[in-house]
Amino acid sequence: MNSSFWFKVPENLAEQRKQIGLLAVITVLALLPFVNKPFHIDDPLWQDFGKLFFNVDSFYTTPYYMFGNRYETIIDSPHPTVVPFINFLIFNFSDDPPEYAFHLVFLPFAVLSAAFTYCLALRFRVAPMLPALALLFSPPFFILATSLMTDVILYAFLTGSLLFYIRAVDGGDLKYLAAAVVMFSLAIATGFQALTFYAAFFLYFWIQNPRRFGYFFAMGIAVVPMILWYGYHYRLIGKFPDPLHLIVLDALSKKVQPLYFLSQFALAYVVPIGFVCAWLKPKYWKAFLISGVLAWALFKFAGHGVFADYTLTQKGVFWLGGCFTFFILWTGATRLYEGFRSDQSEQARDSRFLWSFVFIFFIVVLGFTPFATSRYFFPIMGMVYILLLSQTANLRRPVVMATLALAAVASLATAKADYNFAAFCKQFPKEVAQRVTAKDRVWFVGEWGFRAYMAKAGYPQLMREGTVKAGEFIVEPTIISRLWVDWLDFPRRLKKRLVIRTGDAINIFNYEAHAGFWGQHWGMLPFWPGNKPQETVRIFEVQPDIIPFDLLGEMGSIDFPLGQKLETVKLSGDSRSALSAGTNAPLAVKLKPGGKYNLQFGIAALAGSAGGGKPVVFRIVARSASGDVAIYETPAVPVDQSASRWIDADLSLEAFAGKPVELIFQTILPDGYQGQAYWSSINLVETEIVRI
Repeated sequence: MNSSFWFKVPENLAEQRKQIGLLAVITVLALLPFVNKPFHIDDPLWQDFGKLFFNVDSFYTTPYYMFGNRYETIIDSPHPTVVPFINFLIFNFSDDPPEYAFHLVFLPFAVLSAAFTYCLALRFRVAPMLPALALLFSPPFFILATSLMTDVILYAFLTGSLLFYIRAVDGGDLKYLAAAVVMFSLAIATGFQALTFYAAFFLYFWIQNPRRFGYFFAMGIAVVPMILWYGYHYRLIGKFPDPLHLIVLDALSKKVQPLYFLSQFALAYVVPIGFVCAWLKPKYWKAFLISGVLAWALFKFAGHGVFADYTLTQKGVFWLGGCFTFFILWTGATRLYEGFRSDQSEQARDSRFLWSFVFIFFIVVLGFTPFATSRYFFPIMGMVYILLLSQTANLRRPVVMATLALAAVASLATAKADYNFAAFCKQFPKEVAQRVTAKDRVWFVGEWGFRAYMAKAGYPQLMREGTVKAGEFIVEPTIISRLWVDWLDFPRRLKKRLVIRTGDAINIFNYEAHAGFWGQHWGMLPFWPGNKPQETVRIFEVQPDIIPFDLLGEMGSIDFPLGQKLETVKLSGDSRSALSAGTNAPLAVKLKPGGKYNLQFGIAALAGSAGGGKPVVFRIVARSASGDVAIYETPAVPVDQSASRWIDADLSLEAFAGKPVELIFQTILPDGYQGQAYWSSINLVETEIVRI
């Protein structure tokens, strides 16, 4: 098959059908390896909604939990009804359908997304296989198409409705207008983000055919079914939904949200960068340099402190993403300005429409989304690819094909990493059962697929208002938990630390790697290569009470014999004298070679008063004879006049394996402090590697 097959606009209907058929086959073959993907991210939430669908009493009165918080009614979910309805139909065939049943039902929407992108590109006279393949081979498409969430379904309905609307306005055919109304009604019922496309409908008739203003008003019919749906339930329960009640970001996160979007627009979708490189000509270098300066200035000043622990390479990649984003927007704004001033050709009007809506959607995403995530750009990416490829004659074909090939490899790698993370969630309940046999005394925190599979295995979820008893256990993942044990004020002892490795050399969402494809919460980069663990899970045992240890009574050394694993060291003492300011309590420890250890400890700042309201700080220093030093200092502990405080912390001793190490415990008390501050529950915990 020669290259012209990919780079030309088909001349007849038979050739178009041939290309769409080939595109459908490529899409199915690309996604079939992921058809058995375990449930991940919000999949279980959508399934919960589906189980209750059409049961009005249950659907709108059953509490549900998200991120460890309780919400009293599903009516306040920030999403409408299409995906729950699809899941409802699947559950009608089986009480416990396998994963592949859901993914096979969702697969046709991925095929429709690629096909509608092809048809939209055909309308704008761009070689249609290229934008369709660019969308298909983008990492977000590979990842989102293997989920049970709204993104790909929403894209299919939105692109289909826009395509039919354009054909109606262009040709005055009412049957296409009716199809557009139906498609857009389904889009609104899939995600409220669809309402933004009313701007696209307005822009198209206004730019292309102002006499067809009635077609735009006809699209208002699409919102009627959703209004009737909620009106029906208002009549039953006397309440309208409040989908905007969720506050996801704090003030600081909201401040850096635009930085994330301005870089992710190019970075997450990978392909546009290659297209822009192919697009660059000497006349564009000035714009590219200006874009680089703008990106540097914005990230330098607005992102002050955000990138403090990012490597120089990570900062450079983040800047590069912002640079390309600014370049795309800069050149788009230039063409938009020039087109409105003079050029009235059909091609110029098409360009004005696409660029205008991309800018509007971009501004909406920057200003009105509850948090930052790469997938929020997904609805317009087909248009972005069409714009970038609108001058195919000027693009070097080998560069474009190489870009698509590299994007396909990147997409496969990221989708595989996401698949394996989901597989960890499914497998992990078995890992817990092997280590803690008392299932009736094990709680877990964590969300998404982890929550679904732990709950299915019979483990109860610990909520923010929950209570636990001494002798019970808590399982806490680090990355997929939005309720951390550290937030809960009760004494506990770390029993196990499990580092999860899936064998993937790329991270999708990981604090250490600063990878935040699913949201800025995890990092400002969408993906990042490296050998960071995919997850770290801690297993705690709840203690009866805070038992402080006075290290002044234990000035001797404790030796850990080589090759012997001792998880807990119990220190004795009269617990009567508080550590004075500046006092050191050293302990000598010898760790076995090759061991991965963490020293986990608790601290109790008992009721008292501090001079000037200053808090207590606890510090531990690990020092070997060869000069290795590691320091852990707790956050400042405020002194509470009415109750004790419990803070859990740990220090990695991995660098000291096989070496004698001296541990020095320090309590930094403010002047005038009248209370007591103790170390407590000191444990040596060996880290275990779990390979999924």
